[in-house]
Amino acid sequence: KTWYLNRPVTFLGRGQDCDIVLLDHSVSRRHLRVDRTGDGFSVTDDGSGNGTWLNGAKVSRDELYDGDRLLVGDTTLVFSTVGLPRRRPVVGGQVTDPGHRPQVKGPTLGDRLPQVPVKWVLAWLATTLVAVAVTVSVVRVIRARRYAQARAVAESWRSQAVEAVNQRQWPQAREALQAAEALDPALLDFSAEYQRLGQAVRDEQVLARARQALSAGDPAEALTQIGQIAADSPYAFDARMLRRRAEAALGSGAPTRAPSPR
Repeated sequence: KTWYLNRPVTFLGRGQDCDIVLLDHSVSRRHLRVDRTGDGFSVTDDGSGNGTWLNGAKVSRDELYDGDRLLVGDTTLVFSTVGLPRRRPVVGGQVTDPGHRPQVKGPTLGDRLPQVPVKWVLAWLATTLVAVAVTVSVVRVIRARRYAQARAVAESWRSQAVEAVNQRQWPQAREALQAAEALDPALLDFSAEYQRLGQAVRDEQVLARARQALSAGDPAEALTQIGQIAADSPYAFDARMLRRRAEAALGSGAPTRAPSPR
């Protein structure tokens, strides 16, 4: 199963109030949280009983990268990003382990530092400033490219959502919207889209109840149900057709279904 981390904070645990619910007795009611941190995500143990394990190491908090494995109770979760992958940084030729913090020994107050010529210091500062300026420019270009790539993939998911809506496949439409939102939250007003999807699901249920009422010989109840469907609903046309049948049945006074034999 796939969960999209499309919120600023996502809680995971066994409790029903969590955003991601795991049916695992060894998982705490609120086991951990995943936070969006700029361009990436971080995981924080939320005081769980069995702890949170990232790539085999127990962690209290750490960054998440593509391919990372989270062991939560007896459940293993694999983190991955949609679109451009986010790789764990390499330090000293080796991929950093979760929770690893390299110790660097610096000079103490009693150490005597070697004297460096002033011209060397000035040259080093000038070189550093140029390097920083170039690095900032490169970072801006990389971020712009990442944003363009993420938006392109988000647009693709949005197109899939539109296609699913046209086919009245509401769960698939919601999943596609969630993927698009995770990539580019500013692409469109996602809260309004989710509201429209929820209303479409409710209208589908209302229309089903109206049909049942009409089949049971109760056109008045069918009309009451149909009145709850808005004119801009995806089921507006179906509601109008059913309204005509219900009004015709109500006008004739005849039941819409023959009574069952006794």
